Order: sequence, then C-alpha cells, then structure tokens
Amino acid sequence: MEGPAETTAYFIAGYTVIFGTLIVYLTSLVMRFRRLHQDKALLTDLQSDEEKASLQEESLGTLS
Repeated sequence: MEGPAETTAYFIAGYTVIFGTLIVYLTSLVMRFRRLHQDKALLTDLQSDEEKASLQEESLGTLS
C-alpha cells in the first residue's frame, strides 16, 4: 500500500497565490487612501480659495 500523496508543492503554490493576492489588494488600498487624502486636500484648498474670492466680491460690491 502507498503512503499519502505528496502535495507540498500544491500547498506552497496555494499559499503563494493567497499571499500574493493579499499583497496586491493591500497595496491597492494604500494607494487609494493616499489618493483620497490628496483629493481631500485639493478640495479643501479650492473651497478656501472660493470663499476668499466670494468675500472679495462682496467687499467690492459694498464699496461701489
């Protein structure tokens, strides 16, 4: 009678695929998180610039 099948190669291949996929997913999340913070900073800057322009228009309108 034969012993159990040798499946070490499949075991290693399976874990390699799982961890490889996990690394790709985590990298994607980190990149999205960074991009989200960049977009937030840009929107905050645009909002503050818009508020400054609005205040300047109001002050010019009252001077006329």
